Amino acid sequence: MPGGARATLPADRAADLAALVVAERECCVFLDFTMVFRDRAVELTVTAPPGAEVLVSELMR
Repeated sequence: MPGGARATLPADRAADLAALVVAERECCVFLDFTMVFRDRAVELTVTAPPGAEVLVSELMR
């Protein structure tokens, strides 16, 4: 996805994912995080402004 990335994890990982988002928001307030719950999964979408896309790639590795 241009300017961002999406990952889907089992719903039982939602607390870990939320903790990661909180930690990343401390240092990277310019990133946008969205968590969506679907069936038994949680989907995380991270987007960045132009020039910061590489940070999303690093985070999602």
